[in-house]
Amino acid sequence: MQNKRKEEFQILLAIDGRRSFSVDRLFALLEQIEKTGSISKAAANIDASYRYAWGLIQDAEKELDIDLVIKQVGGSEGGGTSTTENGKKLLYQYISLKRDIDKQLEGLLDPESDKKKTSEQFADTPNQEQYLLIATTIGPVETGLIDLLEQVYYQEKGILVRHISAGTGRALEIARMGRVDLVLVHAPELEEAFIAEGYGVERKPLMSNLFYLVGPTTDPAGLKYIRENAGVTGLFRQIALTQKEFISRGDRSGTHIRELEIWEKTGIERQNQWYITSSGVVGNKGVLELAMERHAYTLIDSATYWKAGCQEAMYVYAGENSADPLLMNHFSIILLNNKRLKNINDQGARAFCQWLTKGKGRHIIEEFGKEYGGDPFFKLDESYHSR
Repeated sequence: MQNKRKEEFQILLAIDGRRSFSVDRLFALLEQIEKTGSISKAAANIDASYRYAWGLIQDAEKELDIDLVIKQVGGSEGGGTSTTENGKKLLYQYISLKRDIDKQLEGLLDPESDKKKTSEQFADTPNQEQYLLIATTIGPVETGLIDLLEQVYYQEKGILVRHISAGTGRALEIARMGRVDLVLVHAPELEEAFIAEGYGVERKPLMSNLFYLVGPTTDPAGLKYIRENAGVTGLFRQIALTQKEFISRGDRSGTHIRELEIWEKTGIERQNQWYITSSGVVGNKGVLELAMERHAYTLIDSATYWKAGCQEAMYVYAGENSADPLLMNHFSIILLNNKRLKNINDQGARAFCQWLTKGKGRHIIEEFGKEYGGDPFFKLDESYHSR
C-alpha cells in the first residue's frame, strides 16, 4: 500500500536582502510566552533551552528592528515576560497567514479530501480548533472592545481569536469566501440577505448603541433652530437646503447604509458640491476626524464620538437619548453555514459566540467605556425586531 506524502512548509523571512531565517520556531516561542507569561516555561514547552530562546528572540529583534517581548524583573510574583504589542500583532498575523497557506496547500495536493489538521511542524502551533478568525465591523475595533475581548478569551480559554476589520458589506464578502469563522456586523438588511443566500445559519443580537448626527459647534447649517419633532430626517434636509458640507463613509458599511436610508426618507437628491464621499478614510473615527478638519457634519456611532473626546469641537445634533429607530445601531453575530463553507471552525465559532452572549464576554461589554462618561459604549442587546 502506498503511503501519502505529508507535505509541510516553512515560512522564511529575509529583511532587505540579509540572511533569511525560519520564523516557525520563533512564533511557537512567542505563542507560549503569551500563554505562560514566562520565557523559561515557554522555552521548556517547545523543548528548547532558556539560552536558545533568548538568543532566538534577540536575533529576531535585531533583524526586524522592533521589540518583541518585555522582561519584567522582581515584584511579588517574581517578574515575568510578556509580548509587546508589535509581538502580538506579528504572532496573530503569522497564525492567520499559516492557516490560509495550509488550506491552499491542502487543496492543491489533495483536493478531494475534507478539511485536515494544520501542519504539525511544531507541537504547540495552534490547530484549527485552537484559534478563530472573525470579520468584524470597524467601530468595535476602533474603540478597543474587540482587542479586549480577544485578550480575555485567550487568557481564559487558551484560544487565539483574531479579527479582520472591515465595513459590514466587506466583512460579509470576506465571509462568503470562507476566509473567516464568524462575523460581527451591524446592517440588518445585509445580514438578512446573507442568511437568505445560505451563507449564514443564525443571527444572534449582541449589543447596540446609537447613531449620532454630529457637526461643528458653530452649527453653519443652523440645526439648533429646527423643531425637535422634525427628527433626524428634518436635520438632514436642513443640511441639504443650506448646502453645508456633509461627509459620507461611502463604503457600504453599516453606518453608510443607515445614512443612505435617512437620506432616502428626506426625498432630497444629494449634490457633489456639499455631499462629500470620504476617500482613503477608514472607519467612523477617520470620518469624524475629516469632519472636524472641514467643519462638516457626519453620521457616526456614539462609541466613536465619546472615545474621540471631541465634545468641545463637535456637537451631537441628533441621537443622544433618542428612541428613533433610524438612530438605533444594532450589532449581531452571524454563525456561518459549515455545510456550504467547508473549512470554517464551526465549533470554535459557536463556543466564542456562547462566551460573548452568556459568559464573561457579556460582562466585559457591560462595563466597557464607562470611564469616558459614566455609560458603557455598548448596551447588551438581548433581542430586537428588524424593521
